Amino acid sequence: MVTAGDHEGHVRVDAATPAGVGGFEVRVAGAPPIPGLRFRTCRGPVDAPALVAVQNAELADDGILELYTAEELAAELAHPGIEVPERDLIIAEVDGVPVAYARRAWTDRGAVRVYEHTGRVHPAWRRRGLGRALLRHQAAVLRTLAVEQAHAGEVALGSWTDEPNPAATALLVAEGYRPIRWYVEMVRPSIDPVAAASIPDGIRIATPDPADRGLLLALLAIEEEAFRDQSTVAFYYPDESDRVRYPIPPAPRIEAGSDRHILMLDRSACRLYELYDADRASGRWTAGSGATWSLRSNALRPAGWTSADAAGLPILPGLARYEEVAAGEIAHALRFTAPRTRTAFVYPARHQAGESDDPALPPMGLRVRLKASVDISRFGPQSQVVLRALQRYGMMLADNGAPWYAGGAPDARWDDDDLHRLGELTGADFEVVDTTTLTRTP
Repeated sequence: MVTAGDHEGHVRVDAATPAGVGGFEVRVAGAPPIPGLRFRTCRGPVDAPALVAVQNAELADDGILELYTAEELAAELAHPGIEVPERDLIIAEVDGVPVAYARRAWTDRGAVRVYEHTGRVHPAWRRRGLGRALLRHQAAVLRTLAVEQAHAGEVALGSWTDEPNPAATALLVAEGYRPIRWYVEMVRPSIDPVAAASIPDGIRIATPDPADRGLLLALLAIEEEAFRDQSTVAFYYPDESDRVRYPIPPAPRIEAGSDRHILMLDRSACRLYELYDADRASGRWTAGSGATWSLRSNALRPAGWTSADAAGLPILPGLARYEEVAAGEIAHALRFTAPRTRTAFVYPARHQAGESDDPALPPMGLRVRLKASVDISRFGPQSQVVLRALQRYGMMLADNGAPWYAGGAPDARWDDDDLHRLGELTGADFEVVDTTTLTRTP
């Protein structure tokens, strides 16, 4: 839901709180006069069992079968995104027992910065004013944060609730929020009749009885088992994303910084999955864009499509890996970034994210290599392996970022002192490779 009204009230944004601390008491204006009621910040994964109990009780009361485990929420709280649970997740407890909570965060969806909050109230404590007090508190903090950040583009204040919870919907509408809905439009590519399919003997197709909760739970368990290692992701660049299920592990390694990449390799299916700006809140994954590739094929993405990298190329094949360096050879090109790029791309790139058509700026997909005349003997052993790959295979411009930045897969065995000397190289040590004779089709 996105706000269309205005609820006045600003509070100072909580001071930065280091992860793993939390538990601080919070003053919530307009809180109901409930004996033993206090508000505090989350203490991190240790609060997961109590929070899941509140969430699952509310879901069950609303007739929603999708329940969560303490392990899932603990992993989410231990590996948060922009949200810092020890600062942004507020818990209402009565006599020390959590009975409600509310979360807040912000995310950039294209040019729009959305400040979002959501909450849960145990059904035994509904209709007592807890939800309204938490909603107003989190909304006021987010409004103040929006003023302090002074985002140059459009901003919006939003929340969401489950469809079977009309009371929460009514509360949000009363607070000035306008309902919107996420949906998926499914259109058949052909108007030909659907071919008849035979049903194997012994199988019957029927509509389940909505009152048979045991059967519905069994069906949900079957669905969860079928997709237990995969997640649905909502994209804010959906038109250029592969909208499939992504095998995101319970506690994925997310790249630090603003890009927040997640790279996933399914070895059994020989398939690569990559996400850009990945984040998880309240059990739901979002990302800027996502892409998947069959590693049994050299097919590229459609022309004009991005990926988790601006150039529309996969990230993983362009990373240096410690195992390669230890073996003495990186037998492939690397990827690199540049702070300013042209509004153009060259093969094999499929997308551009430039700022100008200035021919002095490099296009996405530009391939450079280290000049053969550069003496690499003065560098350390790990650096020399990297430099030999740059002389033989070069590197391709894949994204906007730091100048001449080539990445590697994280590994504690990298020798940082050795690799830092690569910074002695300059742009004059490289030459551009003419790739105009290469094929321009996937």
